[in-house]
Formats: sequence, structure tokens, C-alpha cells
Amino acid sequence: MGGVLTVYPLRHCGAPQVSVLIPVRNRRTAITAAIGSALTQVGVDLEVVVVDDGSDDGTDDVVRTVSDPRVRLFRQSSSGVTAARNAAARIARGTWLVPLDSDDILLPGALQALMTRAEDSVDVITGGAVDLFPDGAVVERWPQRLGPEFQHVTALFFPGAMAVRADVWQRVGGQTDGLTFGENTEMGMRLASDICQRGRRLEAIRFATVRYAVPHEHHYGHLERAKAARLTIDRNLEVLHRNPRLLATYWSICAVQYARAGNSWEALRVQTKAVRAFVRDPRHVVRLVALAVPPIRRRRYRSLAVTRRVS
Repeated sequence: MGGVLTVYPLRHCGAPQVSVLIPVRNRRTAITAAIGSALTQVGVDLEVVVVDDGSDDGTDDVVRTVSDPRVRLFRQSSSGVTAARNAAARIARGTWLVPLDSDDILLPGALQALMTRAEDSVDVITGGAVDLFPDGAVVERWPQRLGPEFQHVTALFFPGAMAVRADVWQRVGGQTDGLTFGENTEMGMRLASDICQRGRRLEAIRFATVRYAVPHEHHYGHLERAKAARLTIDRNLEVLHRNPRLLATYWSICAVQYARAGNSWEALRVQTKAVRAFVRDPRHVVRLVALAVPPIRRRRYRSLAVTRRVS
């Protein structure tokens, strides 16, 4: 659970169609652009719920300078991004929730495009994303077809690229507190599973709704990534067992991150789980062998793990 919220004066009393949820910590130079990208959306009644997760750089002061009454600011003690998003979801009054990271931008027409599929039988709508890299490269990402355990629905579970019914967000338990990497994908797995079980619908649109500014260096450590992969497995073990290939991939991702962090024995143990889950993939067996050899060979494996991304 998140820390105690400080509630600032309410400036907008209507119940909007969409609530944009922005958790933020120490991003006073970026938060205004994120908020502005939501406020300039057209054709949709909205509010922007900002939860400041214990910033100490005056981020909350910057938010309070935004005069638009649709912006609602709350502040909590530092509890993590997922706790802040869940707090925003509990506070939100919109029928639909759109999470947005504080350093990302909703593209023009994003919310209107998502809401074109907001039918009574639909619980989640996802669009596309645009990655902007420091060297100027641009990469587009689009909803992908999921596996048989999710009845092959098409989705992309990224902040700014998904709209979730507020009651469904709460139904699946929101985002996993303490998960610092891959938290949107992990929640997406639970959303897709819930939708399939209840005979509801998940819609995807061919419209880029969000732009990510990819940083020069990712701030997540290898152990943090490994723990995130393990937590994703633990929370979704039942559905992952329906797709042994996917389960093995997650175990292997976890093993590679442990190897990168220098914890070869834990990597070996976890990679064994990957082989047991889906022994027919020779890549998992090769990684297991590489981890089982003497330390000098193990160092070679770690160097490969740094340069070869497991997908």
C-alpha cells in the first residue's frame, strides 16, 4: 500500500469519461509537458490525477502552477511508482483510466482514438507507442497477438497506450506494489486473463497514442530486473503454466539478469527451471550448459548475456 495521501483542494467536480493517471517523483522539468499533453486532448471529457510520490525537488509546486481545474494533485510519502499509480486509480472519478509516465507525452488525438472503442462489452483498449531514442532514431511499437492462454487477443500494455475500465483495474488488484520493472506488462497479463475468463473484450487500435523519450542509460539494475521477472512469474504462474514456452522465456530472462549481476549460482538454478518448463527449446539448454561450466567459462557467459538480449 502507498503512503498517506495529502489531498490538495478539489478544483473540478464533474465525473469525466477518462482519468489520466500520472505518478511522479522528482521530475519538475518534465511533468508540465506530460500534464499538458493530456490537457490538450480533444473530444474527450477528462481529468488528470497526479500523485507525487515523495518528491523533494519541488515537483508538487510545479504541478500546482497549472491553472486548469481538471488537474488534481495528491502527495504521498515515497512508496514506489506502482503504489502511486494504484493510489491515483483509487482517487480517479473517470470511467476509463489511462496511466501515463511523468516523462512521456500523449500524442494528439490519443484519447479520442482510444475512446472510439469504448463499448459496453469492452474492458481494455490499447493503441501503439513511439520510442524516440537519444540519437534521433524512432521506433514504432504496435499491439501484438498474445498466446493461446489469452485466446490470441491483440494488445500492447504500455503506459499511455492502454485504457482500462476503472472497475476492472480494481477487480484485478491494480498494479503489483513493489514491482519496479515490467509492471504494466505484468498487470496486462492479469487483465487479459480476467477478460478471457469473463467473456469480455479487449480491443486494439492502429493509432500511436504515446511518445516515449528513451533515456541514454536505463536506470534499472540487473538484480532489480531479475526480481521483477520472478515476481511476474509468481503472480501469473497459473496462466503461464498454460504456455510452457512463455514460462520458460520468463525463467530465462530472470537467469540472464542474475548472470549479468554476477550471481551465477542463482542464474544456474533459475535457468534449470527454464529447461524443465520447455526443454524443446535448445537455447535454454545451451544457457544452462554455459552456466554449469567452470568459472572461466561462466565469465564468458556473462559477457554474452550483456550483449545478447533475451526476448
